[in-house]
Amino acid sequence: MEKEKTISFQINKFAETQNFRDFLVSKYRAFKKVSVEQVFAEKRFEINGKLANEKTVVTSGDILTFRHSSKFELSPEPEFRVIFEDENILVISKDNCVPVTPISFVYFNSLVIFLREEFQNPELSPVNRLDIETTGVMIFSKKKNFTKRLTKIFEKRKIYKEYFCVVFGKANFSEKLVKGELVRDSESKIFTKFKLLENETPNSETNFTLLNSEEKPKAQKIFQFYEEGNFSYLKAIPKTGKTNQIRIHSSSLSLPIVGDKKYFPDEKVYLDWFENDFTEEVQSKLLTKRQLLHCYKNEFVHPITKELISCTSEPKENS
Repeated sequence: MEKEKTISFQINKFAETQNFRDFLVSKYRAFKKVSVEQVFAEKRFEINGKLANEKTVVTSGDILTFRHSSKFELSPEPEFRVIFEDENILVISKDNCVPVTPISFVYFNSLVIFLREEFQNPELSPVNRLDIETTGVMIFSKKKNFTKRLTKIFEKRKIYKEYFCVVFGKANFSEKLVKGELVRDSESKIFTKFKLLENETPNSETNFTLLNSEEKPKAQKIFQFYEEGNFSYLKAIPKTGKTNQIRIHSSSLSLPIVGDKKYFPDEKVYLDWFENDFTEEVQSKLLTKRQLLHCYKNEFVHPITKELISCTSEPKENS
């Protein structure tokens, strides 16, 4: 059954005034996969409260309202496994590449909206985030008045996290600490990209080690990636939780994560993917359609019972 949801937001990420169709196609990758003509024919857009067509002029600050339909969803249904659950907390393994919260043409299949319907709980809220292409452990609060207590665990860095990743290149260390300040990369053509500055005011910190003989086979099974060659299998233990942190830190070591489009050394790969999707040329560089980064473990003290909760996202049995 088709479902609909009205979504509104302010346009604020471009400088020049342009017609609406050009704006949508240039700024939102989703419109390269959805029939723009069909969306306009069904009169699904308003700008500042007025019906918009392809030639409507838009500029920074305008309010865009979109009547979204489940038939336009550009993401598969989320796959997940429950790792831990009590009356206040739900911990799951996010097992496929879906957004945690709604974005452009993914609303009903975003993880949080899907889980709220699956568990019939509108108060279910994530207290940590994973990128679309990052899988693994995620923690949710089941009650609105409990969310703040769980969030404080992350804010005060009272949670231990382990990630598995596969990177291009051979790591010449057994352990490596990376720290620095993460800032927007103003020189990049990718407007969502950050870079690492090594200075005296670091706001990010990650410790990298090589995966041991027990961990590496698990990572290979999770990623379904068994190459040896010029690759390294690493464990990342972030002390902070900044956007794209592990991806940026590994890239700063000249060890970019396999499949990571945004932080691949050659930006042309990301721009080609953004414009033309996953072409043979893009695949030849990235090797995999998803970035090989997985949140393997979260450990924290339960705010009520004071028990140590240790949750791991193991390989799926049938993988």
